[in-house]
Amino acid sequence: FARFNVYNIPAEEVTKILDIVPHTTQPAGYNSGHPHGWFYSSGHLNSQDCRYHLDWLLDQFMDKKEALDKLKQAGARVDVSCYWYSNFGRGHI
Repeated sequence: FARFNVYNIPAEEVTKILDIVPHTTQPAGYNSGHPHGWFYSSGHLNSQDCRYHLDWLLDQFMDKKEALDKLKQAGARVDVSCYWYSNFGRGHI
């Protein structure tokens, strides 16, 4: 699956700016002092092709340039991660 991640801004604020409800969040200080986290995932899609997951994820944010700029100006760190599971464990890029 692919996941869009936003850090350093409270989840409620990210949700308001993006007008998208996250799949999961984490409060600041959770798990060894990590910052706030807001996460939107393609994990519900039935595909093993990472390209499909990335395409779907990008489609969700295609019209959000102004909102993403606002997050950046507010000090957010934004990234996309890809995860996969295999017989030998889990990997990610």
